[in-house]
Amino acid sequence: MENSMDATSPMTYERTYGGNRAFHNFFNDFNHIQDPNLRRRLALSEIDKIPFGLYHVRAVVVAGIGFFLDSYDIFAINLVTTLLGVVFWQAHPDDLDSLEA
Repeated sequence: MENSMDATSPMTYERTYGGNRAFHNFFNDFNHIQDPNLRRRLALSEIDKIPFGLYHVRAVVVAGIGFFLDSYDIFAINLVTTLLGVVFWQAHPDDLDSLEA
C-alpha cells in the first residue's frame, strides 16, 4: 500500500476548537508531536507551570459546592423517604409486625 502523501507537501495537523482565558487548549500546542505519551506529559507540564490564580479558586469553590450538594442530597433523601412513608402509609400500624417477619 502506497503512502498517498507527497514528500514535498507540508504535514497538516488537526486543530481542535476550544479554550479561552480560563482554559487554554494545550492540545493544539503539542499537536505536532506524534507520541501521545510525550504530548500528554508536555501538556501536563505546561499546566503545572501556571501560577495559582482566581480560576483555581473558582474551580475549588465549584467542586466544593458540587460535593456539598451531592452529600446533602444523599443525607436528605433518607429523611424524605422516611417522612413519605409516614405520610402515605395506608396500613394500620399493627400490620407492621406481619411485614417484618
